[in-house]
Amino acid sequence: MKHRVIRKNDSGHWEIRTTTFEITPRDERNKLKEFFDEIRMNYRLAHGDILIDGTLVWSDFDDHMLHFYDDWAQFTPF
Repeated sequence: MKHRVIRKNDSGHWEIRTTTFEITPRDERNKLKEFFDEIRMNYRLAHGDILIDGTLVWSDFDDHMLHFYDDWAQFTPF
């Protein structure tokens, strides 16, 4: 099972990384973008990476991330 780390970056936005702190693979980012558009999650794209609105607290999107990553990846929030 894959593992993802979701943490706030230096600019205050939430970012999703691999365990080696690389950006998520392109196909996963595309699926995340579609999912966030569907649920109307506030995010932006920067250098091909998805950044989730930093004003959101973890509990605001924890359930959404559980749903998206259900059964194929675990994630750790920081």
